[in-house]
Amino acid sequence: MRYAVISDIHGNKPALDAVLEDAKKKGITDFIFAGDYCLSGPFPDECISTLREIENKKIIRGNEERYLENLIGKDQSKWTDGQMQISYSIGSRRL
Repeated sequence: MRYAVISDIHGNKPALDAVLEDAKKKGITDFIFAGDYCLSGPFPDECISTLREIENKKIIRGNEERYLENLIGKDQSKWTDGQMQISYSIGSRRL
């Protein structure tokens, strides 16, 4: 069993794909993802979908995932300062 530890993807799908391809070439069989998968970058949904497809993985929440969990059910229009400002700005441009 060979592990890759990956963190701070931040919605960067091209980088995630490159790292996963490199891991495959090196015979990596298992993965540990250590947080910050989706916020701040251009491809959050695509990164989450890719992580879901990986079979042998352990996932640890990062601070960004915790921020999102704390915002469940809250008014997104109020996400305009601090850590969530980037996500709110990106989300606003997508509408």
